[in-house]
Amino acid sequence: MKPLVKMIAPVLLGCVLTLGSCGKKEKELSPKEIEAKADSIVARKVGQMEQQAREDLDKRLPIEIKPKVDSIRKIRPDSIPSLPVLQEEADSSDTPPAPLKTTK
Repeated sequence: MKPLVKMIAPVLLGCVLTLGSCGKKEKELSPKEIEAKADSIVARKVGQMEQQAREDLDKRLPIEIKPKVDSIRKIRPDSIPSLPVLQEEADSSDTPPAPLKTTK
């Protein structure tokens, strides 16, 4: 009989605590309060997402642009001015960039 009581007691205690927590009245929010809370949450998240996107762009840009520019320069060397694409290229280059050629 005692093992049965030891098994039932935690279950009963859990039920009592669950039912007790459901009895609390929650404050009802007006539509303006709901909208204000939602706007503040969205604004915070959008700011975080924009910052993350900027960081990702800064990391990916040198990786993705250089091979594409190199392949275009390889195919049509006259069509693209020899401007440094990345900051490293700008630092290592002592010559000024060639003027941009336009075709009509």
